[in-house]
Amino acid sequence: MNCRVRVRIVLILATLAAGVLCNGCFVLTSERRYKPEASSSEVRSLRSGEELSYSRFIESDVVTLEIGVRNSPGTWELGFLFWVLPFPINYDYVATQPMTVDVFVEPKSANVTFDPSKTFFLNANQGPASPGRIFYNHEWFGTNDSRAFPITSRSRFVLEFSLWNNAHPNRYAPFQLRVQGLGVGEDPIRFSPVNFKPITVVWPQFRLPY
Repeated sequence: MNCRVRVRIVLILATLAAGVLCNGCFVLTSERRYKPEASSSEVRSLRSGEELSYSRFIESDVVTLEIGVRNSPGTWELGFLFWVLPFPINYDYVATQPMTVDVFVEPKSANVTFDPSKTFFLNANQGPASPGRIFYNHEWFGTNDSRAFPITSRSRFVLEFSLWNNAHPNRYAPFQLRVQGLGVGEDPIRFSPVNFKPITVVWPQFRLPY
């Protein structure tokens, strides 16, 4: 490669870089959402800005249960310099981040309790997995600190499942969440597992350089 060709390549790259810094670029962004597989009357959608999330409602005579999985960033973006030249961006580290589950419990009778450590992740490739961390009442608990919390009003629990490792890397496969920690006094409250199906959503946006 002679000197003149090298100079041209450098100028082209410098021009592209200047265009991005001054004008921004068009980007296709992906996001992974987890939608319950149930009838529309049993699924609640919540929109916050451009983000849309879903949760599953389950009613019984003694308690109302709402369970949802938070969206996670996609593992890629596709940018376009000057709206024409594509360049991919990969975020492989996202694939190993924990899955976060929100559980809301609202009692309809007295003596309702909930042990969040007895909420299990299930799919076709592995046995039941319990949450690695549990957040309630402004505190984080480990799963070794298993306890049944008394539920006297609508209460929220945040569960983190660290599932995505070399043994179970597939975040795109359907899965179930089984809630087994609810009870009234000594009697357990039984629910069928909640089915979730991951979906990938892609939308366009213009990203400024600042």
